Amino acid sequence: MSKIRELTHEEAARLRRLILQRFLLENAHGKRFRVSSFKGAYEDLRDDIESKVSSAATSISLTRLRKLFYYTDPSICPAEQLDKPSFGRDFIEALSHYIGDTPPPSLTPTFPIWKRSLNWRIGIPLLAALLLLGALAARFFQARPDKNWKEDFEQTSVDSLQAKGFEWMDYEPNWWSKQLQKGKLTLYTLRGDYWYDEPDTPTISNLLFRKINGRKCKITVKLDGFDPTQDFQQAGIFLLDSKMTRDHNIRFTLAACSSCSPPRQVLQMVKNEHGTVFEKFVVAKQISLKASPAAQSLWLRMEHESGQVRFFYHWGAEYSSFQEIATMDIDYEPAFVGLAAFRGLKDGSRKPNIAASLPVFVDYLKVESDDH
Repeated sequence: MSKIRELTHEEAARLRRLILQRFLLENAHGKRFRVSSFKGAYEDLRDDIESKVSSAATSISLTRLRKLFYYTDPSICPAEQLDKPSFGRDFIEALSHYIGDTPPPSLTPTFPIWKRSLNWRIGIPLLAALLLLGALAARFFQARPDKNWKEDFEQTSVDSLQAKGFEWMDYEPNWWSKQLQKGKLTLYTLRGDYWYDEPDTPTISNLLFRKINGRKCKITVKLDGFDPTQDFQQAGIFLLDSKMTRDHNIRFTLAACSSCSPPRQVLQMVKNEHGTVFEKFVVAKQISLKASPAAQSLWLRMEHESGQVRFFYHWGAEYSSFQEIATMDIDYEPAFVGLAAFRGLKDGSRKPNIAASLPVFVDYLKVESDDH
């Protein structure tokens, strides 16, 4: 058996998230680390793993951690530096112990029966045939994302959403735990964005995503109780590529611009093509300086077909008609839909954004696909 295990990008992303979740839970008010190409940035994480997994000292190194968190993450690492997510099995097994899998059976297959009871002339060809049949069966029965589904967020725990195929980018457990309304998902406009300038890092905390059939699809989200009034507080939908790249996506959000003249809310459409950003927006309403009534429900819809994305919205009632407001072309087939709330890294004066972390209530997310 090979001593090397190559992960898929989805497996590597999940492993990173679970490690970060464990580390943050154990060090909620203490040490933290930031993803970086600098090896020293991972010392606290290495020390924490070694303190909890007694056999990890010879398996966990700063170089391996840097490779997992930086050089194999296509959403952060430059394409010319990107490496395959392949690691020593001892490294994977130590991390599996750390996150609570002790270890996953899929990571440590053994075949003592072949060695004890079969002549190698029979056993090796037979084993090869079985492995080939297994690979063909896995390919044939590989799970495809559901074509049509609707998530009503009756349950918002990590386990319940994972069971339905959801995962997270930049998971922040402390904020995720602050769910305010039964039957609705609560997100918060935390500081972050994928539209950024150096030396900031592209990050959006608690971006929730799920795989879709994106060749021809219609994505609808209903937002409740969201009335942003400070610079770049926003919430809405992302369509992500197959690598979940932070600089290659398109989004549709309701956003505030208090530094604009006059202050206003806009329906913002932003396309990020490998760091080059294209923006369109439609003024939704002026921001009042007086106390405003309860925010209306807002429906946002993105439709994709043949490399073109169309944007629709309506306010008020479920039965109201959608209004189309723009189209944009993209150079990829959407593979994941994401939900996020954030407020931008900088405010209108290009200073760090200190706007409030406003709650956003997501009533439902609906996906309709036609992959024929």
